[in-house]
Amino acid sequence: MSAKEIFSDTKNYNSVPIILGTNRDEVKLFMDLGHPGVDKIGSQPSGFNDLAGCNRDSRYGTRGWKITAVDQLADAMREAVTFTRTDSTLMTGVLRASSPLRTYSVRHMH
Repeated sequence: MSAKEIFSDTKNYNSVPIILGTNRDEVKLFMDLGHPGVDKIGSQPSGFNDLAGCNRDSRYGTRGWKITAVDQLADAMREAVTFTRTDSTLMTGVLRASSPLRTYSVRHMH
């Protein structure tokens, strides 16, 4: 069953707050498993012979993962679900599928 199918019927899920996200270097951990830009001693990574290539491929892999693991799910949820919001400054209201999806980027500060 696709995410769109799941969220199209309220009997398929519990209405709870949800946070979806990925980190900036999502696929870097797995780069040593077979990237040609990683040197190895035996089966253990020992350095880089193409750091720029590893960083480039990591960015593409991370962006692809974000699209398939987060963005597609968020789009399906936004299209299929009606959200209700209540807080002290706003009257109870319904946020329709046309409501903006908010995204945030958190960067590590040194």
